[in-house]
Amino acid sequence: MDNKILLFGFIGSGKSTLANALSNDFKIIELDQINKNILEPGGLGNKALFKQIGNSYFNPDNSLKKDMLKQEIFFNKDFKIKIEEILHPLIYEEVQNIIINLDQFIIVAPLIKKIIKRINFNKTVMLTCNSHELIKRVQSRDGLSNEVIKKIIASQAEDYKSVKPDLMIDSTLDLETQKYMFKNQL
Repeated sequence: MDNKILLFGFIGSGKSTLANALSNDFKIIELDQINKNILEPGGLGNKALFKQIGNSYFNPDNSLKKDMLKQEIFFNKDFKIKIEEILHPLIYEEVQNIIINLDQFIIVAPLIKKIIKRINFNKTVMLTCNSHELIKRVQSRDGLSNEVIKKIIASQAEDYKSVKPDLMIDSTLDLETQKYMFKNQL
């Protein structure tokens, strides 16, 4: 049976944690990891960004000034669109290369509007969590300011308006309960 599943949720909602717990049963494809890989110095995304936006967002070793880029993305809508137009095709191409012969996988994605149009999923699963907990988790993990976190959440909320998930799981539940709920709905 095909199990092509999209797992999504707000920043800090626990997507990676649940995906890792399910990795014995599913091929896990994390879009954030693909994005990170293509942005490494010498990567396709890194080269494309350097060409399109110039060197002010790069360190001398050609690594991205990620905090600077993140700030600009979430406070400048036109810039965000420009970055997405550069990176998203590269990410989707990599995803297609990974899933081409798979009949069972979980794609973990923070943003979904475009990917859901490109890949046919059997199930969509959203991890939920109250905003106070999200902010606390992201501050602890990434050290971002409240203002940036709230901008990211607002951007994701806009993206999620177009999708009605088949299953919603509260990520404040213990991990075993989350896994049980996930597997029980397949």
